[in-house]
Formats: sequence, structure tokens, C-alpha cells
Amino acid sequence: MEEQNNITEPKKEKGKTGLIVGLIIVILILAGIIAILLLKPTLFNFNNTSNGNNNGNPDSGEKEDKKEETPKTFDLANFDSTKSLNKKSNIKYGETATEANTVMSKPNTSPVVNYISVELQDSKKEAVISANWDEMLYNGKSKEYTYTISNFDKKISKVYVTGWGQAIGSETVFYIMEDGTLEYTPVPYNVVKEAANNNGSITLKSNGKVPNVEDVVMIATVSAAPTDSPVGGYVAAIAIKSDGSFYDLTNILNGESIYQANY
Repeated sequence: MEEQNNITEPKKEKGKTGLIVGLIIVILILAGIIAILLLKPTLFNFNNTSNGNNNGNPDSGEKEDKKEETPKTFDLANFDSTKSLNKKSNIKYGETATEANTVMSKPNTSPVVNYISVELQDSKKEAVISANWDEMLYNGKSKEYTYTISNFDKKISKVYVTGWGQAIGSETVFYIMEDGTLEYTPVPYNVVKEAANNNGSITLKSNGKVPNVEDVVMIATVSAAPTDSPVGGYVAAIAIKSDGSFYDLTNILNGESIYQANY
């Protein structure tokens, strides 16, 4: 009987040891999982958003915040000339509008000669204006000058250069800001004349906001004419909102003294 006891007793110890080892392994596995959950909760994507943009990536929310919005725009195929926000009662606009450009060129020249152009810089806080003052005065000379415009307190979304009236003389660089407001740099005849006479030695800057204009997505031009006269048509510069309504910038800025030509 003692021999049988000596044989069976080690088997019981071995069973107990295996059970203890198994419990230790399970405890270690559970401890590891708890540690992972505490240190990296986003690894299991428990807080995934319903739109699926997170994809379990703990950094995706931050990247989403840094992503720049695509600038809003308007389809000019849907232009409605009756949607002016500051129309004069005796003015009628044409049925089609054309988006302004970043360059104004001298007509009928080969190669093309640019009067003035504007380029938005990568920082979105600066714009470079290139101007050929002598060509704009039709004096037969040609020299390009550049000016960096940087007195902005917010980022720029789009830049344009255009004018209004019946001929050259009211050119203006427009900056659509990230909040939809509009800033501008006048470069009309008086500025052109001063620059040409002083070998380009002038100061150009943003003149600040165009007053009472907001939510702009595009600068364009459209023909305009008085309804009480068969003559007197001109080109109007307009600032369009995403819903197609627009401001006639001619009515807002044309009265400023800097646009009053002194020939």
C-alpha cells in the first residue's frame, strides 16, 4: 500500500503545478491587455466616429483639423443679373458674367505683354504684384516692377486683378480672404502715373476691407448700361457670393479719390 501511495502522490503535485502555471499565464495575458487598453485606447477604435473618417488612426483627427478647406466658388452658368445687392435703379446688367483673371495683358501684342499681374504666395499671407507701369501709360517703354503685399491679418483664399469703366484706368487687385471678406489694392491711372514718373518707386499695400462686402467667392465682370440712355455702357466689376447674389464694386469704389483720374 505504501508503494502505491509513493507512486500516485507525485501525479497530484504535477497537476497542481500545471494549474498554477496556467493561471499565471492567463493573469499575465489579462494584465497585458489591460495595459494596452490604458496606454493605447485608440488602438481598438472604441470611439470611432459614424462617418468613418477616423479609421482607427489616433492621429487622423488632428490631420483632419489641419486640412485646408477647398475654396468655395460659383458656377457662372447660373449667373442671374437681377441678383445685385447694391444695384443702382437705372442700371441694367448683361445676362452673362466672366470671371476675372490674375493677369491683365496689353491687347494685340505678340509676344504677350502683361500690364499687371498678381500671384498668391504659398504662405497665403502674401501676394506679389508685377506691374509694367510704362506700358500702361502707352509711352513706348517696357519695364516690370514687383511688389510684395503682406499687410494682411488673415489668410487669402483667392487673388484677382481687374478694372471697370470704358477703358483702362481703374485697375484694382482684389484679395478674397479666408472669411469671405474682400480687400483691395488700387492701381488706377493716378498710381500708374506716379510709378512711371518715379521709376517704380511707390508703395503698394492692401487698403483694407471693401466696406459692406462679405461671403465673397469670386470676382467677375459684367456689362452694364443705364436704362434711360441708349449710350453710356461700361464694364462693371462684381463680387459674387456662393448663392449667386453679387455686389457691384464699381458703385462702392468708384467714388474714392484715388480712382479720379488726373490726366
